[in-house]
Amino acid sequence: MVAVTILPRLTCVAFAAAATAILSSCSTATSPFLESSDGHIVVVSEDGGSGGGQQALFEGSLAWGDAGCMTTTLGAHLIVFPKGTTIDDNDEIVLPNGFHIRAGDEVGLGGGSSSPDDAKSKALEVPEECLTDEIFYASGEVAK
Repeated sequence: MVAVTILPRLTCVAFAAAATAILSSCSTATSPFLESSDGHIVVVSEDGGSGGGQQALFEGSLAWGDAGCMTTTLGAHLIVFPKGTTIDDNDEIVLPNGFHIRAGDEVGLGGGSSSPDDAKSKALEVPEECLTDEIFYASGEVAK
């Protein structure tokens, strides 16, 4: 009778520990991309870097690409924004320095370009439909 009492308690304790571990891992997980209420997607770097440390300048317009991700209009390259970037209810992208940009804006973005393979090697989780031939990693420096 003692074994019958202990076994259900051990099972309950084990189940509770497993459930806690699963739930806590779910609650602490963060998404590397942000989605607006309109379904637009902003991909954010988890390390705050600009690709391979390249210093390039993109000058042109921003657009929501066919898959709903923020891209450049010239070449339609996916833009990965620096860590700390957010998107507000008006689909304005707010950079970590507080600068606001949106689709249609003519901007100069500092950063660097790389291939989709580079993003995969960095384990950057980008929705497959957002991947483009080249990815521009914005550093957060903007000239508008």
